[in-house]
Amino acid sequence: MRMLRNLVLVQEINIQEKETAGGIILTGTPDKKHNAPAFVIATGPEVTAVVPTQQVYVDWSKGTIVEIDGKQAVSISENDILAVIEGE
Repeated sequence: MRMLRNLVLVQEINIQEKETAGGIILTGTPDKKHNAPAFVIATGPEVTAVVPTQQVYVDWSKGTIVEIDGKQAVSISENDILAVIEGE
């Protein structure tokens, strides 16, 4: 998929299971109403802050869900990327 203008295609990062002190196992899918990490798949020609393969935090509520090869991804404006995750 080729992104246009300042759009970025991202896919959620699989969050590994975590166990609470009480032994409850939390499996991870980010709540799409909140900020969560994502993996950049493609960027439009006007995007300057991120490149494909970077990990970022995005405001999921601002994105448009699309399906690529049977997997869910989100098209989002570069302005709705909150931070780049470095050192991963």
